[in-house]
Amino acid sequence: MKRLLIAGFIAMLPLLLQACIQDDIRISVLPDGTGTIEEKLLISNTVKEFMESMTNAAEKEGQEETPDATPKKDGRKGTKPEKPDEIAKMIKEAREKSPQFGTGVRFVSVVPEKTESAAGYRAVYAFDDVRQIRIGKEKKHEDTAPKGKPAEKAKRDDAIRFEFAKAAAGSPALLTVRLPEETKDLSKEKTSPDAAKKETAAQEPMDPKTVEMMQTLFKGMRMSVSVRIEGSIIETNATWRQGTEITLMDFDFEKILGNKDLMQKMTAGKPESFADMKALFHKVEGLKFELQNPMTVRFQKAP
Repeated sequence: MKRLLIAGFIAMLPLLLQACIQDDIRISVLPDGTGTIEEKLLISNTVKEFMESMTNAAEKEGQEETPDATPKKDGRKGTKPEKPDEIAKMIKEAREKSPQFGTGVRFVSVVPEKTESAAGYRAVYAFDDVRQIRIGKEKKHEDTAPKGKPAEKAKRDDAIRFEFAKAAAGSPALLTVRLPEETKDLSKEKTSPDAAKKETAAQEPMDPKTVEMMQTLFKGMRMSVSVRIEGSIIETNATWRQGTEITLMDFDFEKILGNKDLMQKMTAGKPESFADMKALFHKVEGLKFELQNPMTVRFQKAP
């Protein structure tokens, strides 16, 4: 029974890791198109302990099957090196993360960040052209056609993209944000045996222990993406605006913890992008998604 429980959560791990990390990204844009990206990335203590326990259990089982009997020069058996600190590892990755945000993005700084229930970092990156920024997954066009049939290219792009026109004489700067809209095309999958099995499994009620574990892991976790305008906004069609701060997405898992139907959809659908999450949860009260696509902002230098 214990092995089955571990196996089940290992299968769910990609979803858990995606959802159980608090990831707040803010893009600050100046009237000349330059700016910064600030990311606050935290992993909850509960998730960290869960990941460590899963890793330790897997390593222990592996050692029992293939024990390390390699002797050292003094006759003792070999020992494994000490594991690096998880937060230090995250900070190291943050220093090398700038290419993930687009071309020409450069690392500026990173500092540890800690709360009572989570730990991680706050990093800052700079860019010279907001048009080069990409937030989220950028899917390459792939040939999805069966062998021997005409090529069929995937159209999906999971990245948030930015367009920009600098201020000219008598006209303000114009920032255009294009959000991903294409989600998984399940039309073909529904006709396959595997898809039928997945659909049947999705309709089955979740195990109470699984629900309880997910609620514990998801508690207090959120993901958000926002744009801060460094100037005076003249006009915008943004749905969620507070001053010069515009929220593109604010996904708070606390809002779905008590809703078994939503948790069922989340587990079955396995959202992999902003578009997937919007498709699943855009009608959930308290969750924010930008409804205008494209979202535009006309602004100028603050007086």
